[in-house]
Amino acid sequence: LEAENNELRSALAFKKQTEFDVVSAKVIRKQPLLWGKTIEINRGADEGIGVSLCVLASNGGLVGKVQLPGQEISSVLLITDEGSQVSARVEGSTEFGQVVGRRTNYGEAPRLRLRYLSKNAALQKGMKVYTDGRGKLFPANIPIGTIEDFESGPVYGEAEIIPAVDFSNLQTVFVITNSPGS
Repeated sequence: LEAENNELRSALAFKKQTEFDVVSAKVIRKQPLLWGKTIEINRGADEGIGVSLCVLASNGGLVGKVQLPGQEISSVLLITDEGSQVSARVEGSTEFGQVVGRRTNYGEAPRLRLRYLSKNAALQKGMKVYTDGRGKLFPANIPIGTIEDFESGPVYGEAEIIPAVDFSNLQTVFVITNSPGS
């Protein structure tokens, strides 16, 4: 009961402080065979939920985007899915890249990969990664995660990222209803 109370307080605080118009939603189902790929929320087209709307956690971190809105229930594609792509920037650097989900074993915490970085990028563990707003799908400056490790490749570098969102305890999310491009 205490944990639920804390979650509701956090959600209320986020809704008050965010600059976006948001609709709060409860996570009602995590797909067991598709863990790390999708969740279902208890909001749909009846509340203005549409395809590709950005979904955030109560800490402001990026969860994903609405993939399939129904009348009352919608499916959300998580950023931890290997098919998800988010244009991103690394704070305190000139580095831009593309965040994709990384396959993990069942029970492991999800990780992300930041691809197409300069092969000699000066990135350090703990640097923050944010959306950059390119493509207008996700608004700029939404937290994605923090750099855990950087690997230089022959053409470009890649970084492993710890997500800003605790996907294992995700209970309440917020769908941005005012499109960033409008």
